[in-house]
Amino acid sequence: MWCWCSSGHASTAGVRALRNGTLQSRLRYWRRLILVFLAVLLPALLLIPVGLGFMTTHELTQGTCVVLAPPTIPHDEVTFPSGDLTLTAYFIPGDSDAAVIIAPPLNHDHGGQLDYAGLLNEAGLNVLVMGSRLCAGEPSSFGYTEGDDVTAAYAYLVGRGDINPERVSAHGFSAAGAAALFGTARTPQIKAVSAMGNYHDFEQSIGVNRDGAPFVEQLYITGLVWGFRVGAGVPISALKPVDIIDEINPRPILLVYGTLEPLIDGRILYEAAENGTLWEVEGVGHGGYMQAYPDEAREIIAGFHVAALLEEDE
Repeated sequence: MWCWCSSGHASTAGVRALRNGTLQSRLRYWRRLILVFLAVLLPALLLIPVGLGFMTTHELTQGTCVVLAPPTIPHDEVTFPSGDLTLTAYFIPGDSDAAVIIAPPLNHDHGGQLDYAGLLNEAGLNVLVMGSRLCAGEPSSFGYTEGDDVTAAYAYLVGRGDINPERVSAHGFSAAGAAALFGTARTPQIKAVSAMGNYHDFEQSIGVNRDGAPFVEQLYITGLVWGFRVGAGVPISALKPVDIIDEINPRPILLVYGTLEPLIDGRILYEAAENGTLWEVEGVGHGGYMQAYPDEAREIIAGFHVAALLEEDE
């Protein structure tokens, strides 16, 4: 009898021990699972915004060339070298020996900005309309490296023999506006420049080093910076036209911005220009300035280049 009772107590204790061991085993399992999550899955989740940012800028620098229709007015398709590249452009002849370079856009071929080319050509100016570096098989740098292409375009124009080297200006929209500014800063012979809807400091525009930015947003911005560096081959910190305005001064600078454009503050560039003109286009976003105000565009944009290049003829 005593032995039977003792065996019963021993069995109960064994069941309790077994249950406790199973519980401890389960707890250890969940601890290991949580540690795996923290060690593997959590960093992977944090990498998602970095990856999205990386792909955004990397894909833009490596994008596809958009081919557009050629001009409907008389023109020649020409090529010229820029470093190791061979660039293609439309040369639209005018009634003078003065010329305007329309700088390389982000991803359009030399059929872009033909509306402004026509506007300038109607004013009697020769116009050279350039295409994106993407169309020559090279990455875009949002205007920075394209500034060298503007310099190459100037060399092509003065080498033609029918363009006065002292009567060349530059023009561009968005990334091409930045390219026009970079190219003019690097080419002292370019007499004037107009830039529309371009950034003044790309880092600042996308929020790099912005105080108080949410952590996930900071991760996304980090990806933007890395993606651009890998894709374009230059650091995003180089995209600061505001830092090179002094290299353009005192040459005339026209800046055109819509009052509804996001992330862009043209007044910062305007305040840095010694001989600047600012047209703030009321109620317009990124682009469409001439479409909204055709008469004003003719007077302000074409008038700016005519005054800068043909003033001796007037």
